Amino acid sequence: MKNKISRPGRVSLGLIIIVIILIALGIGGFFVYKYVLQPEPTSTGEESKDISLKAKEICEKAGGDLCEEYEICPNTPPLNLNETGRCCSNNCSGPTQYEFSTKRHCEINPQTKTLTLCHCEPNENKNKVAVIIAKNGIYDTQEINSQILQYYESVKTDLNIENAGLQKFEGATIAELESFIDSLYINSDIGYIVLVGDDLPVAVLPKEAPQPPKDGIVPETKTSYNLDNLFAIHEKLEYVNRDKRECVYKSECFENCKDAAISFILPPDLYSSTEKADFIVKVLQTYTNYHNNFPTLISKYQKSVLHAYDPKILNADQTSYDISAVKISNTEDEQITNELKNRPIILSLYMHGNETNIGLGRYKTIEDFSNFVKENGTPALFVDSHACQSVALKMENERYCCWPQFYMESGVWAYYIMTESGGNEVRKIFPHEQNFGMAIRKNIIDQNFIFGDILAHAK
Repeated sequence: MKNKISRPGRVSLGLIIIVIILIALGIGGFFVYKYVLQPEPTSTGEESKDISLKAKEICEKAGGDLCEEYEICPNTPPLNLNETGRCCSNNCSGPTQYEFSTKRHCEINPQTKTLTLCHCEPNENKNKVAVIIAKNGIYDTQEINSQILQYYESVKTDLNIENAGLQKFEGATIAELESFIDSLYINSDIGYIVLVGDDLPVAVLPKEAPQPPKDGIVPETKTSYNLDNLFAIHEKLEYVNRDKRECVYKSECFENCKDAAISFILPPDLYSSTEKADFIVKVLQTYTNYHNNFPTLISKYQKSVLHAYDPKILNADQTSYDISAVKISNTEDEQITNELKNRPIILSLYMHGNETNIGLGRYKTIEDFSNFVKENGTPALFVDSHACQSVALKMENERYCCWPQFYMESGVWAYYIMTESGGNEVRKIFPHEQNFGMAIRKNIIDQNFIFGDILAHAK
């Protein structure tokens, strides 16, 4: 038997190679985690606070005053500092109405490292509601005035929200209505407004001029309407003594917070004056009943979202609500019918449509949907629409137009259209917020339309 010769040199070399490999794997794993797998840091209140304190200290050492998001440097640009662009060489100045308006708070966005994650803090003293009608108009009747007062009483019972009494607008222009609302906010502590009637200036929608032929092609002759006055609700009327967007300096512009939240109730355009007044009374009676009997009402609905979408639209099956959601292609007729009968609290529509048609399964027209409501009751208390023409209010020679009026008449508490910018934040908090209007006031929203009751709620 031969003696085995040990080869310590080769054994040591093998161990060294193994150790080197392990070290390399460890270092490589660290770098993979550090630069590939490690999640992006998220902004915290403490991080924003630390940055703010640092900027304040640097600004003060430079002999300046660090401005808040809502303040400006009067008559002078900010000091040129690397750490902040909001250091004023003299005292910062805020809007004169800031003492009673909504505060804007921003945190550091971890992606851009800028103060762009913003939310709003409404003035808690501005918490009354006002229903506004045109003085001496077709809606200024004893029956409607009485119904408004009953609505006020139901809101007080349900939400403990006070009111400003009957409010009758005497002007004729958007500017006059804006001043009227500013005064209500400032002097009467109004934070919520329901505009009633198509004789208010927001409902004045002039016909658009017909489009000329282009490249020899004559455009369709369908009448279209200018919506600038309607857009004024979310672009002008919800902001008190200030604009929706302000530019402090040429290089720095920002979106303001809304001071008041506004909804609109109006009847179909081609109804007679009597039919229009009856429409308003019916809708106000419905909302009054909802507030008076909220526990019974809410027990009839599922705390869920029915999200019906067109699969041809990119990412149409996405929903921003944080409550349970059923997502269905709008081609699934039977499933859509069954889910509507289950009464989700929110119906979300992400599909094509026009003033009187929409691609919701077999319910393609207002008449189709109306028949369902007559047979089964209101399928959802809230309708969130992304469809085209979802804010249309009139259509030439079409008596049963349009979707906002139909949904209100069918018992929908709030029918709304919101852009994703800011609107998704509203969608997240709305089902848990004290009312729809408060969710609007807490977020910076690019565009929003609410038809129905601004104080509708799911909580």
